[in-house]
Amino acid sequence: MHALEPFVALYQLGEIYIEAGFKLTPVTWLQPDVSFIRTAQIERTDPDGYFAGSPAIAIEAASESNAAELDRKMELYFAHGAEEVWVVYPETRRIRIHLPDGTSRIAGDPLQSDALPGSSTSSSGVFEI
Repeated sequence: MHALEPFVALYQLGEIYIEAGFKLTPVTWLQPDVSFIRTAQIERTDPDGYFAGSPAIAIEAASESNAAELDRKMELYFAHGAEEVWVVYPETRRIRIHLPDGTSRIAGDPLQSDALPGSSTSSSGVFEI
């Protein structure tokens, strides 16, 4: 994920976090593998240190055992403001970008994101966490 950090820092868009916690409701919180948080959201943490609401981009690694959990997490991320959810498939080195309207696409190379307009990085950089 380090491939996105220079772009995010250069344009002061926010920050990239690994395994940060997000409180979605008083009793629901999630911890994506990687997240992009817009600058405006960085200040909005709850008293327990979690970020309030969803990250702009939640990035989750897929495995054989977590497919149903990923679907549930995507619904929650989008219900609480996520702009994109990236599901990373380490075995095939593919990334599927999901949008709130229910559509998705396989990320190309270079990887481009509507949530980070103008960014263009190698898809392989996502696998270098």
